[in-house]
This record gives sequence, C-alpha cells and structure tokens, in this order.
Amino acid sequence: MQYNETPEEIMRDLYEVGIHKALGYLPTKTIINICGKSIQEIIDFAEANGLRHWLYQTECVSELYVYDVSMLSQMINNYTKS
Repeated sequence: MQYNETPEEIMRDLYEVGIHKALGYLPTKTIINICGKSIQEIIDFAEANGLRHWLYQTECVSELYVYDVSMLSQMINNYTKS
C-alpha cells in the first residue's frame, strides 16, 4: 500500500477529532509502520484530550478509532431529526 500523504497528514485523521470532526480511525499497521507511532501513544493522546478510543481487532483487521462523545452525539441527533 502506498500513501501520497506524509505521516503527519495521515495522523490528522485522529489528531483532528474533537476539533474538526467527531470520529477518526486508522489501521493499526498504518499508525505503527507508516506513521511511526505506538498505539499506546495515540490512546494517551485521546485520553489527554477528553476523547474516547476503541481498538477493533479481528484475525484479519486491527483499527484504532478515536471519537468525541459530545460531537458524535450531536451529529447523531442532528441526523435523526432530519
């Protein structure tokens, strides 16, 4: 897999959660192998910024989701009112 983005640009998918977006996720292999970050480092970042995280793992897939509960709730409420 090739990326046209720098590691910093890729990590924005998680780092902008709570600022510009309610939810972000990346495959754990991308976080570790492409961006050079540990999963614990991202979990620590999320918790330090009042965000939640969910590590989804199966035999074939491993992804880290980071989300802002308030923003996500508001987005869902807005969607259900439509």
